[in-house]
Amino acid sequence: MLSKSLVKLKYKLTKIKTYISTTFTKNTTMKKICLLLFFAFYSLIVPAQNIIGAWENYTESENGDRLRNIVIFADGYQVLSTFDANTGKFIHTNGGTWKLDGDMMTEKVEFHTDNPERVGTEVSFKVNISENEISIVGDEGKLRRIDDGSPGALQGAWLISGRVRDGEMRMRDTDRPRKTMKILSGTRFQWIAYNTETKEFLGTGGGTYTTKDGVYKENIEFFSRDNSKAGMSLKFNYELIDGNWHHSGHSSKGDPIHEVWSIRENSSFTEENRIQELDLYWTELARTAKEGDYQGMWSLYHDDAVLVKPDTTIAISDAFKYRWKKEIMEVKEGKRANALEFRFSKRTGNEKTAFEKGIYHYTSVDTATGKTLGDAYVHFEMLFVKVDNRWVALMENQKTEATQEEWELLKSID
Repeated sequence: MLSKSLVKLKYKLTKIKTYISTTFTKNTTMKKICLLLFFAFYSLIVPAQNIIGAWENYTESENGDRLRNIVIFADGYQVLSTFDANTGKFIHTNGGTWKLDGDMMTEKVEFHTDNPERVGTEVSFKVNISENEISIVGDEGKLRRIDDGSPGALQGAWLISGRVRDGEMRMRDTDRPRKTMKILSGTRFQWIAYNTETKEFLGTGGGTYTTKDGVYKENIEFFSRDNSKAGMSLKFNYELIDGNWHHSGHSSKGDPIHEVWSIRENSSFTEENRIQELDLYWTELARTAKEGDYQGMWSLYHDDAVLVKPDTTIAISDAFKYRWKKEIMEVKEGKRANALEFRFSKRTGNEKTAFEKGIYHYTSVDTATGKTLGDAYVHFEMLFVKVDNRWVALMENQKTEATQEEWELLKSID
């Protein structure tokens, strides 16, 4: 970006994606339904896409019945279900955790109605991703997007963590093998009761939902314990208290309920995952500086991001408009050649926030004369948050000049 005071962040959320492979044949019963998921962190080639949300495709049973296959992806967890598109008759469900390494997706099965022996096992596969479709390499089936995790207020994976009975709150251990999980996209929901220790599947139901004015409404499309429940609509009161979802009303049997659900943290997310994601962020930032990608660079910052200088603070929006735009556009026009490199002394955080510090090396050359316009090493600090599964910079602190000797002591991301 610009002179020594430049450490532009940009992170092109490229692909967080997932895929579900479902195979049905006309003359054989459903041979397999493999929930093949994939979380592709970031790509500098494919346009950024967020896999969080709901996806679908349609297949045909051996009897010619039209079957609907729905997969819902939350952060680290997913579920696939198949049901009759016309009657709502429940056919199958499976799901569990998912993670990605490059273009290789790995799924760990927590429940599987057809093959309970698969519980606890892992499967890995390669995927192809386009803007609104996901497919597995070597498979003709494609999964198409229903929603991107909006507009519902409860998107995510939740575990039931308590119930109110006789006016008394009774909490339960969410780490035990017997679980009731509910996964919601922006428009769809599914609950699943299962036991990872015994590999038992205990029941499921799903469909569409809305959240409005404190009312949570479910429209049931399938229900494994009673197919006749398909088509029912249920209304509940909902409230988020200290991050927990309080859900009260009457069940499909008409019984009063008051449940408490807690968000299920992404257990598959590791420090290595975060660093890999942020490595791609820095690589993309360097690309935007080299290519003069003004809009791309700006998109990597939070709307309320702040630039900190030794003697002042500046809104990032103002920094782009009044400090950096001219130089970035000169790079775009071929008038100058810029380069950025980053090395780090500290990298810490979790799956939602991160702090990194180190030194960046900025160079700028006049392409017509070869004259050096800038060559600086600068100590910097960056604060990140993850918004809609995308890292954005919340604070950039350009501190003081560094030396080449200090630079040589630090580790690069290469």
